[in-house]
Amino acid sequence: MRTIADEAGVALGNTYYYFRSKDDLVHAFYERLQSAQLAASESILLTEKNLKNRLSGVIRAQLALFAPYQRMFISLFKIAADPESPLNPFHAETKDLREACISRYQELVEGSSEKISDDLRKELPVLIWMYDL
Repeated sequence: MRTIADEAGVALGNTYYYFRSKDDLVHAFYERLQSAQLAASESILLTEKNLKNRLSGVIRAQLALFAPYQRMFISLFKIAADPESPLNPFHAETKDLREACISRYQELVEGSSEKISDDLRKELPVLIWMYDL
């Protein structure tokens, strides 16, 4: 937290005023990235109907958005891989983010013009989210 405060040019107390811990800060980062990802993929989902093109467009938008954070993601992965970590994508603390992301993939699947069997249509958003991890 001290390094973050130093880099941001604020007092350490200010960082703790807004974020109780590093985990809270990372959650806020995840939320910010997810909001940006949703915005970046909006036009693709509004205009494209082909499932392959929808998925590749969303993935390209996401990769472009995430590129500047590659090094940070390496560090976060080491922490988030721990099943007990509140930063783990399957942890209760990340439920809202997980559900919002799966919901976006549900929108991606539902808005496509492809015929998809009902059982696959139900599971596909979760499968895409897991692939996204």
